[in-house]
Amino acid sequence: MAEDTKDRLVMTAMRLFSEKGYESASVADILRAASANSGSLYHFFPTKQDLLIEVLRRYRDGIEPMLLEPAWQGVDDPIEKVFALLARYRQALVDSDCFYGCPIGNLALEIHEPDPPVRDLLAVNFAGWVAAIEQCYAQASERLPRDLDRHGLAIFTLTTMEGGVMQSPPALAAAPVVKDTSYRAANGSRVQQLEIVVDAPPQKVWAALTTDAGFMGWAAPVAHVTLANDGMIEASYSLNAKIGDPDNIRNQIVAYVPDRMLTFHNVHVPQGAPFKTAAIDKIRTVILLDDLGDGRTRVTESGVGYGEGADFDDMYTHFRSGNAEEFASLAHYLSSGPVDWKAVAAAMTASVGEKP
Repeated sequence: MAEDTKDRLVMTAMRLFSEKGYESASVADILRAASANSGSLYHFFPTKQDLLIEVLRRYRDGIEPMLLEPAWQGVDDPIEKVFALLARYRQALVDSDCFYGCPIGNLALEIHEPDPPVRDLLAVNFAGWVAAIEQCYAQASERLPRDLDRHGLAIFTLTTMEGGVMQSPPALAAAPVVKDTSYRAANGSRVQQLEIVVDAPPQKVWAALTTDAGFMGWAAPVAHVTLANDGMIEASYSLNAKIGDPDNIRNQIVAYVPDRMLTFHNVHVPQGAPFKTAAIDKIRTVILLDDLGDGRTRVTESGVGYGEGADFDDMYTHFRSGNAEEFASLAHYLSSGPVDWKAVAAAMTASVGEKP
């Protein structure tokens, strides 16, 4: 039982140090996530640095089972093994919306002046990675120049990987990743689906969707939300509009679960909208909020009911691009504050066919 607790603490620390950073992951965070008490932690690890040292030892000893073996499964060619390992890091970035980085690289960057035991273990971890790649180059020696510095090339490979990983989070912050996860339902109808991970808890995202101030912070400069079954979301992209104007967009709320789900359908579009009423009447929109923990939420929007034909195709294309832009706007609002509607009014009104 004691070893189980120790392993649980170490594995939890590995995850939290990777996700939040060594300094930001508090002892309380680790205890809570590991379902352990402080006495157990300090029995095994008198200080937080002692826990970090054990984490680095686990990475050192686990390079084969945790990293190399999964990456190289089914790959025999030594050069292809190098590309397979790099592809594993890339896929981890894609699957996690660039949230995942290299845990050793992150720790090395964060801990600027580590104590000797930590510094030595960081170096050993990097050395193990370089040695594995150098071995691949050695096995392919007949296909490489005789005077090639295999060790130097292995270090360069590591440097290239770490550089790409480190550059991915800033790139993500500049351009939020909106995933298109659309599919066909069992009955053959199309489901247009987009998702994004935002840096906000579900309650804050819910307020952005269902309150006047929240909705006007990212979706439209004029809006009023009546949150109820058969309630209404009324909005306009025109800065000069007023609630109650006959040309406002109106989406009727079908059902909702606070902080988790909102379903609505359009009951009125402005004149000049680039789709037909008969087609949009068929669509129901479902927004789901998934709490990912650590103050992050996955927002998934599904448009259900798309049929076949030019009318549906045009509407599908319109909402695919428009909803992606609005998801990016939502992410910006949640991280940086309300949209400056005066600056974007022309683009927003053009998206529904109005003249600014």
